[in-house]
Amino acid sequence: MIDLNEAVAEIKRNTKQDPQALPEFDVINAAAVHLQPTDWLWPGMLAKGKLHVFAGRGGMGKTTVMLKIAAIVSTGGYFPDCGVSCDEGNVLYISGEDGPGDTIVPRFVASGGEPERLHLLDRLIANDGEFLSIVEHHVVLEKMIIQSKSSLVIFDPITEFCGGTMDNNSATHVRWVLARLKEIAQITNAAVMCLTHLTKRKDGNQVDQVLGSGAWTHAPRIVWGVAEDESGKYLGLAKSNISPLDHV
Repeated sequence: MIDLNEAVAEIKRNTKQDPQALPEFDVINAAAVHLQPTDWLWPGMLAKGKLHVFAGRGGMGKTTVMLKIAAIVSTGGYFPDCGVSCDEGNVLYISGEDGPGDTIVPRFVASGGEPERLHLLDRLIANDGEFLSIVEHHVVLEKMIIQSKSSLVIFDPITEFCGGTMDNNSATHVRWVLARLKEIAQITNAAVMCLTHLTKRKDGNQVDQVLGSGAWTHAPRIVWGVAEDESGKYLGLAKSNISPLDHV
């Protein structure tokens, strides 16, 4: 298992002791960059190749919402504010809380989903006894997404798969995990959605109430939020760097 504290310390030690041990990065000229428009699964809300976070308090129905989204993608259906159907695609749903037989698949089917397009992990513990970790198993995750041809990947909840040594309040640790997820999204061109919880605070903006480090909402390009009042529950954008904040 990768210890994030030790990994960061090792990089610092190598940097001080041996300049040749510095990590190498590729540099490209801007003129060589191929400009691409955002490839949307759900225009303004869910983008292929991008990292998203969906934050809300327990009991607000985040899992149910995401299974409905997954069902729409699986059938190439219509999102609530769209007059054009979305691209039909496969979905990889990685859950650390709910069982496939009694919760995930029944809710998915009840939402009109196509079971043959939904992929689930049979187990979260690998043959070597290690629990699924985004940092440690990112290559395996990329392979699973590519092999399942998934256009949408859901981690529910994301904190379940960050590794046993991850400090949720550490911006360094959280950004380490999110950097891997961003890379996974880019390599596979899948929309990656991370479900997480809010603190007990109810003052201020919802985007500032996400449990743990603020990096959870700083790094992703899109953050979903769910709110409730006497009229009902509402899904919308708490933050977006690539679309207007007017989608509900």
